[in-house]
Amino acid sequence: MCCKEDVRKEFRLNNFGLSHNSPNRFSTLECGPLLGHVIWLIPWIPYFWVTTVIDATLLEYRGWQGAKWLTLLSNWDYILLDITSAMDMLCAIVIACKRKDIVKGECSETPWYLKVLWIFYNVINTVAIFVTLLYWTLLPPKHDHSSINKHVVNSVFVILGICITAKPIRLYHVYQPMVFAVIYLVFSVIYQNAGGGVIYKPLDWDTPGRTFGVAVGVVFVAVPIIHTFCFFLSKLRQLIGRNCCKRKTNEIKSNGGNTVKLIEEQTSF
Repeated sequence: MCCKEDVRKEFRLNNFGLSHNSPNRFSTLECGPLLGHVIWLIPWIPYFWVTTVIDATLLEYRGWQGAKWLTLLSNWDYILLDITSAMDMLCAIVIACKRKDIVKGECSETPWYLKVLWIFYNVINTVAIFVTLLYWTLLPPKHDHSSINKHVVNSVFVILGICITAKPIRLYHVYQPMVFAVIYLVFSVIYQNAGGGVIYKPLDWDTPGRTFGVAVGVVFVAVPIIHTFCFFLSKLRQLIGRNCCKRKTNEIKSNGGNTVKLIEEQTSF
């Protein structure tokens, strides 16, 4: 029943926005303290940044020019992983050091930096899974270190993140990865028309009818399906958390005067 109620609440119009009554959920695990969230991020951040530098510079992407490296969707995805993981860590540190009210569950206002993090989080979840599915189903796969990083490790990170961190996912936020997809598609048009060539064969704009159909399918079918999968995975995590995690809550008043419950302390399994 709780899960059904949560899903029903998702269709409120205010869920298009980036406000959340429990901002402490952005910097903790579903079953664990803020420190656990920081520990989760510590090995990932240097790994992502170091492998990005190696892939973009030292390996020279098998002789490609640097500009060509920046055209691939998988590299956009990996750069987003760099930014999002670092931003996540920075937000957790700021909250731990400067916002004790959020840590204790005494705040119902979402600060701007958590709103920015939320957007990046929504985008990277969908894009990473899309890149992985696209690579292993439609393209001739390679099994070198670079390919595994950008087409396996990326999705492992985001799926594990959805499963263990407490960050919320809203159905209505599907527009965020959709906008990202449109940006990349527009970029591919500009790049090809400027003489850069075709980035991917399915995005060959010299055959606009077929390519436009692919673009529509990506933006309005693939992206919403993947985002919905991420949403229900997060709801499953919350359901397990409610049944398996001990929580101490306190009630505070939100701006609208409604009483809401905020997580004040969590303990692991």
